[in-house]
Amino acid sequence: MDIKKFLELCHGNWFSQRTNYCLNSEKTENSKADIKIELFSAEDSRVIKLCQEYQVSPESSIGAIAQSWDNAPDWGKPKQKGSSLVVLMPKSDNHQQGKILQTIDRVP
Repeated sequence: MDIKKFLELCHGNWFSQRTNYCLNSEKTENSKADIKIELFSAEDSRVIKLCQEYQVSPESSIGAIAQSWDNAPDWGKPKQKGSSLVVLMPKSDNHQQGKILQTIDRVP
C-alpha cells in the first residue's frame, strides 16, 4: 500500500482514548480526544502556502492531510486543542521515499 492510499483510508472523524501507567510513581493518566483528518489536493491554497514557506514547488506534492484534535485530559490538567497540516513530497525517482512538510498550531 502506498502513502496516498493509506491516507485515503485514514480520513474522517476518530475517537482516541489513552491511559498511561507510571510504574515508579504509581500514577495513572487518562486522556480522550476527538480527531478529524481531512485530505487536500496539491492545488489547495494551504498546501501551496506551506510549500512556499519551505521554498519547494507545490507541483512536487501529492497532496496533504489536515489533522485537528480536541483533547480532554484528566481533571486538573489543561485541555489541548490544535491542528496540523502535513504535506507529502515524494522523491521524483522513488515515490516510496520523500519529505514531509508540517505546521502545527496549538490553541491554549
